[in-house]
Amino acid sequence: MKPLVVLNKLLNVVCHADITRVLRLNTQDFVPNATEQDVRCEILDTVAVNQLVHNSNAPIDQAFADDFRRHNFLGVAVYCADELAGLSFFAAGTVLARHNSGGKQFTGIGLKLPEGTRYQFKVSVLPQYRGRRLHTAMNAAAIKHWGTDIVHTVITTTDWNNEPFLNSARRQGFVRYGMATEFIVAGKHIYTLPAHYEPRADRLHKRDRAMSNLVRFVAES
Repeated sequence: MKPLVVLNKLLNVVCHADITRVLRLNTQDFVPNATEQDVRCEILDTVAVNQLVHNSNAPIDQAFADDFRRHNFLGVAVYCADELAGLSFFAAGTVLARHNSGGKQFTGIGLKLPEGTRYQFKVSVLPQYRGRRLHTAMNAAAIKHWGTDIVHTVITTTDWNNEPFLNSARRQGFVRYGMATEFIVAGKHIYTLPAHYEPRADRLHKRDRAMSNLVRFVAES
């Protein structure tokens, strides 16, 4: 068993822990890959997302579909030989904490995003299709849909020991820049948050800065 997996199991013996790595991508630095012939991506609208609620291979429910419409998310589906293989979603502006959470017991950590920045979340690829660079294909579709002049930065998070996702993100051009954590100890939620990030200048700021052009992670009180 890998050391990070062992450490994660030990942590969860003494407390509930949601530990994530925070990554950023300059969309102009995105590295695509050649798409296999039977792979295609589709930009999802509200009707398509509502239909996917009834697809057993789609990890979304009606509450999420309602949020998709209410908050104007962007969704991307990837298909292999016309079978749903994966999904990915993107949010702008204020991201509710429940969309960056490690499970029902956690409150989650919200985000405030400046113009031109998106948060990628709820990325899923069915097990039988993993290893085919479908995460990359979905990101390529999203970036093509926006254009790099409209969306210059993508922020995402993943479990700190999710090496397959981290390796995929690194190949695409994502860079790690911090950690976001939520611990539950004796019923109390304790958070550690990354520094604020200024996408245009590609630099970090102390958390006491209150500029509108910063990516900010926000813990629920």
